[in-house]
Amino acid sequence: MITNISSFSSTFGIKNSTELADQLSRYAFPSNTVFDSFDIKDLFTSILIRETHSHAEAVFSAGSPLSPPLAEIFLDNFEEKLFHSGNQLPHHILFWRRYVDDIICTSHSDFQLLNSFLVFLNSIHPSISFALETSTNGTLNFLDLSISLVSGKLHFVIFHKPTYTNHAIPNFSSHHYSHKHALFHSLIHRLLHNPFSTQNFQKELNTIKYIAQINNYNPNLIHNLLNKKLKKLTSQNITPSLTPLKKEPTSWRTIPFHGPISNAITNLFS
Repeated sequence: MITNISSFSSTFGIKNSTELADQLSRYAFPSNTVFDSFDIKDLFTSILIRETHSHAEAVFSAGSPLSPPLAEIFLDNFEEKLFHSGNQLPHHILFWRRYVDDIICTSHSDFQLLNSFLVFLNSIHPSISFALETSTNGTLNFLDLSISLVSGKLHFVIFHKPTYTNHAIPNFSSHHYSHKHALFHSLIHRLLHNPFSTQNFQKELNTIKYIAQINNYNPNLIHNLLNKKLKKLTSQNITPSLTPLKKEPTSWRTIPFHGPISNAITNLFS
């Protein structure tokens, strides 16, 4: 059972927004395409797993380690039934991807048809209920992306919630630099691995620089991290993959972090 769960691959599931943007970019959408999303209400507490022998039912809570993989298997089966139901409504869906319980889909700009599809969705399984969120002014916020289609061309922008404060671990905080820089590594990685236009790339880069500035980091930090990652990407593209040399086992030890003195001790053993 555990082996089957660990090797399971979802048909419509995505791992992150980068994978979503990559898959969307491979499609040619008609100019009248609209982007919408569906949210599954109370996913983990709604799915009932039937035990065939005892006919007992159990609800897997959000805290159970089995909940995510079992929910993924359940929803994959749900989607299989949805698109092979024989009903004509799913045929109007041009693109459908799901991240856990959040679904993005594209269809032709027919709101009445979309509402009929929502009614059909909610009729498939008694325990699963969907809510519809339509795009605003042609733009849909999904995960950490704002997605729009302009003149048949997709545009991606990083979506920051109104409550986002731009705060990070301050530079003067007594944390190891690897912890303080982790956020900026993540933000730059996302910047480099999504298909942004030149304008939107620069806009997000300016946001990252602003976050560094208000948290008292050296203005050159973002520039240096960006160049380092660009060089690594370039090296990966032009250098053939080689079989790594076998390394001797490494022994690790941990010590409490006490600021500069800990950095000095670490350098002695590096």
